[in-house]
Amino acid sequence: MAESEGPRSRAMSIRKRLSTFHRRSKVASSKNTILKQGRGTSQVVTDDPTMPIEEKVAIIGIGCRYADGIDSVYDFWDMLARGLDCTTPPPPERFDASHYLYPGNKLPGKMYNLTAGYLKQHPEHFDRQFFKISPEEASHLDPQVRLLLEVVWESLEDAGMPPPTIRGSNTGVYVGVTASEYGVLLSMPNSNINQYTNSGTNSCMSSNRISYEYDLRGPSFTVDTACSSSLYAIHLACEAIKRGQCEMAIAGGANISLLPVTSIGFCQAGMLAPDGKCKSFDQRADGYARGEGVGAVILKPLKRALEDDDRIYAVIRGSALSNDGRTPGIANPSLDAQMSLLEKTYNVANVQTDEVVYIEAHGTGTQAGDRTEASAIGEALGLTRAHEHPPLYIGSVKSNFGHSEGAAGIAGIIKTALTLYHGQIPRVVHFSKGNEQVEWTELNMRVPTELTRWPKGAKRFAGCSSFGFGGANAHIVMEGFEQVSERMPLQRSLSRSPSHCSSEPDSGSPAILFLSATTESALKQAVSDWHKFLTDVVGNDGRYFSDVLTTAAIRRQHQEYRLCVLARSPRETAEQLRLKIEHDPRVAYNVIEGKSLSGIGTGTQRLVFVFSGMGTQWWGMARQLALDEPRFSSVIKRIDKILRKCGAKWSLLSLLTDEGDKEKIHFSDIAQPAIVATQIALSELYVTNKRKYTGFHERAKFFDAKSTKESSAMIPQIPIVSTVSGDYLGREEALTADYWWRNIRNPVLFKDAIEKLTIDGTPVFWS
Repeated sequence: MAESEGPRSRAMSIRKRLSTFHRRSKVASSKNTILKQGRGTSQVVTDDPTMPIEEKVAIIGIGCRYADGIDSVYDFWDMLARGLDCTTPPPPERFDASHYLYPGNKLPGKMYNLTAGYLKQHPEHFDRQFFKISPEEASHLDPQVRLLLEVVWESLEDAGMPPPTIRGSNTGVYVGVTASEYGVLLSMPNSNINQYTNSGTNSCMSSNRISYEYDLRGPSFTVDTACSSSLYAIHLACEAIKRGQCEMAIAGGANISLLPVTSIGFCQAGMLAPDGKCKSFDQRADGYARGEGVGAVILKPLKRALEDDDRIYAVIRGSALSNDGRTPGIANPSLDAQMSLLEKTYNVANVQTDEVVYIEAHGTGTQAGDRTEASAIGEALGLTRAHEHPPLYIGSVKSNFGHSEGAAGIAGIIKTALTLYHGQIPRVVHFSKGNEQVEWTELNMRVPTELTRWPKGAKRFAGCSSFGFGGANAHIVMEGFEQVSERMPLQRSLSRSPSHCSSEPDSGSPAILFLSATTESALKQAVSDWHKFLTDVVGNDGRYFSDVLTTAAIRRQHQEYRLCVLARSPRETAEQLRLKIEHDPRVAYNVIEGKSLSGIGTGTQRLVFVFSGMGTQWWGMARQLALDEPRFSSVIKRIDKILRKCGAKWSLLSLLTDEGDKEKIHFSDIAQPAIVATQIALSELYVTNKRKYTGFHERAKFFDAKSTKESSAMIPQIPIVSTVSGDYLGREEALTADYWWRNIRNPVLFKDAIEKLTIDGTPVFWS
């Protein structure tokens, strides 16, 4: 196995994954669900009478690797918007094409298909050091599993969820996989088999390994229904979420072709197109193209996604499964079975069939398959459409990069989600004239031949199908979700250039871009990637730039090697990065680079709030926070009431929000309570935002000074290290007058307290 720094060491392929960003926003769905958000509390209500919000599942993150370098959601949409054909000849490292490939001839033991949807990344390249896997174990790990580990990380980052924050959570993992060729390769000769072979190649490990590496405690299993495997996985994940079996789920699929044997078998069956192109629904359809890929989506209950201010690509309303039953041959489709599945699914999703605008079909590009599927879709969804309704558009991503089999269903879901997200229907590549055995006009169906805007006024309902060649069928109904913001959507349509986006003048206030990576060389790559991204994508869009900074700061995992850029605009930031790349000395004062302490950024470090004493106060401190941050203000009001009960003749809230006397804050009896109250409120605000943005669920608990010993014993305690003793402070001692007398009279043992904390582990200090 060849080792590489891989996409994770290259700062998670930042160049490819920077198309979407997160920040606190007000969001709403179209005739669906509304998040009423004040300055502090979010309340979710529903105005959709057709379905309770609890039945809806949101897609909040996407990660993928598909043919010819499609290795991010950015690339995926760019491919769709531009209508690219990503099939290529066989890579030389896979097999000897001169021996196996005989174009135009159906010969025993040979394959005739010229191209397929091959991954550009070498299957053996894996960043094992990032996942702390030994060389011996990594070499026996199925490349499908290796790529799944990487893509899951990327999908979590795309969702704005640093992976360590979900460790130990009730997160389910559902993976569709049908290929198992690596086990065959490892067992030749048998002497290659070692202690890691079985655990590295068994299909169950496609899901179980993800749960293991990310420490996830929810359901975890692998699905194999051939080409519909990953759509089955998504269906099962959504059902588990609705039933409360898991709080969140990772669902996806993988398919890598390492041996020519499967292609040879399909060639012998006459199922593959000689030119290796899927001509979905076209009269020239002559078989499908095989494809490779890995895809994953992060699924959350819609209600929780709204509460967590997640970016939402699309919403899954419902899904259903079926089988063709007895047909003339096990690989032959059934018109009746497909129509029955569609009827059942739209009943489950409670969607009127004439409201559906787009279907991402299985669409492999075979005459029999396309005819059956298009006819079933048309009769079930298109036939009864009124004249005022737009036509029913159908398409298939297989026309772009082939049929990725175990990863085909997830590819269809990703395309459908992005189609709904952008409000644009991509064209079907290689389509010129529809299959003559399909009544296109009578069935009110249309295959898009160019990037088409979603029909004006039409509801954003779409469906996605995936069929296994053994008859296992699946269909999922999805709806679009409108992101409403005081500034701008979290992601612009990638088919537009930055010049078409609104910009705003520089504010003059400096901003900080945070970058990190696992190695020095990876950090250099990150700097280069970000420079390109800011130049090519963000441009001069100041509002988009603000989202970029927010995501980089609080919705990304911070690695060991770090760099921050101080600048006032996206252009200035890009310029500073350029100077850094070129080793220009002018960058010295605006770019800070360093390495974190061991363990920092891994999710295992302890955070220590350092509360300062007298002398740090100043007039106007925390005023904006008290006025603008509801959580901060709430804590201040709570402490204000406690101080009043203790006999204070002044108001803490008034002192921080509207006090005009600049000297009052310096009186000792006012300054000390004000300082500690501000620090408590800051700590609470930090913890609240940490939970909101990264899934951190622990909430700080602070003591009421008037509490009894009995009631305080019921409150979960954050450990406190005292500068009076230089040791941990217990509840009993903290509530005694003697302790506080010593606090005033005795020397401050600050050094002793810090040493105590460092002995017990590596802390992160927050003052």
